[in-house]
Amino acid sequence: MTHRILLASSDPQQTSLVRRGLEGSGVALSVATAAAEVPRLIDRERIATLVIDLSLEGDQGAQLLERVTAALPDLPVVVLAEADRAATALRDGAVDFVGRDETGLRLRTALRNALTQGRMRTELRDAARSQRTDRGLATLIGRAPALLRAKELLERAAQKDVAVLLVGETGTGKERAARAVHAESDRATRPFVAVRCGSLPANSLGVELFGERDGHAGAFEEAEGGTVYLDHVECLSTEHQARLLEVLQESYVRRMGDPRSIPVDVRVIASTTHDPARWTAHGLREDLQYRLGVFPIQLPPLRERTEDLELLALAGLKRFAKQHGKSVKSIDAGALQVLATHDWPGNLPELESAIERATLVANGDVVKASMLPKNVISAIAPDGDASALRLIDDQDPLARLSASDEVRPFEEQEKRILVHALKSTQWNVLETARRLRIGRATVYRKIERFGLSRSAGRSVI
Repeated sequence: MTHRILLASSDPQQTSLVRRGLEGSGVALSVATAAAEVPRLIDRERIATLVIDLSLEGDQGAQLLERVTAALPDLPVVVLAEADRAATALRDGAVDFVGRDETGLRLRTALRNALTQGRMRTELRDAARSQRTDRGLATLIGRAPALLRAKELLERAAQKDVAVLLVGETGTGKERAARAVHAESDRATRPFVAVRCGSLPANSLGVELFGERDGHAGAFEEAEGGTVYLDHVECLSTEHQARLLEVLQESYVRRMGDPRSIPVDVRVIASTTHDPARWTAHGLREDLQYRLGVFPIQLPPLRERTEDLELLALAGLKRFAKQHGKSVKSIDAGALQVLATHDWPGNLPELESAIERATLVANGDVVKASMLPKNVISAIAPDGDASALRLIDDQDPLARLSASDEVRPFEEQEKRILVHALKSTQWNVLETARRLRIGRATVYRKIERFGLSRSAGRSVI
């Protein structure tokens, strides 16, 4: 395969020297005599490497370098420049430099190295893309509006190399979301290092994050090129906050007890259970809030995702059945009704625990309501209420298939449970909320959502 090199130079003598230097090298050369021609030639021809004469059109080569490396980070760029300007060019994204009179072997060597880097960048990008299906946003299961909004923001965040702040209750999947952002980003092939700031004492946390003098490297060094995830970032001490700011602002880290600065290239994703608007009340620096809060994303609790319960339960059932060697394949309507009435204070981990328990105790290929944990069943049968228990009896019309063996839609089942509870309590919303173990506001929201009303002489359905 013949690689095509694009030379951007307005100096005919320099162009002639480059042509002679590449004779017999097996590469094809295109030439742009003005910066404005470069984008058109890159679009039209399959350019493997760009060579920029920094003296292009007087002194526009440096500006062209900045624009190209920002727009096309995978395209390797070599610059023709003297040594005093080469350092700046390398810092701005060039992979190598060649003196304007070094157009023989030195030029060929630089181009060979650039082509190798270009190929490696392409392979890394393709490898990152291949991971996205298994580890990316597709792992965040659900169709609830609140989750879809969060996923849209997570997708945007993945394409921008900025700090991300995930906000949500414990168990809403913040670390899973952080891993998804990492897997969808250009850093996907580099390390993902998670640090749980709330579970370590201050001294240990400092070493874990920043490393120690004459000791082991910390998370920011270990994650070089990748992502550091800080769970419960609000637990950082004042000193640790200052060191984190150095990483975010200056891209360097100082080990504990060591004044030296170590350059690092990492993305920071932080999470908190606190409202960021009240961070300063919890002892976090305001400037750290600004740095971390560039891209805040709210993850919804499970009680606001009732339409996702069936999808999440079935996904967990499939995983746990395989893990434990069970033949369980489905969840019956009664069990789904029970899941819909529980408020899930423990969010996703509580649901997964309930499904794993049901998978383990199941004898056949269907999970029934009675196989769920007692605390989950009690949402529909508080204190052993006989009328509520009938809802999960296989013979109750609300908990079994219709006569035609057609499975009722999940949302319809949820509505029927709510109507039953309202009838049983003579439309006492407070008592309905107590029996169903959900908040009163949730009952009102569902009444409005299903368009229910109490009308004399006729059913509320």
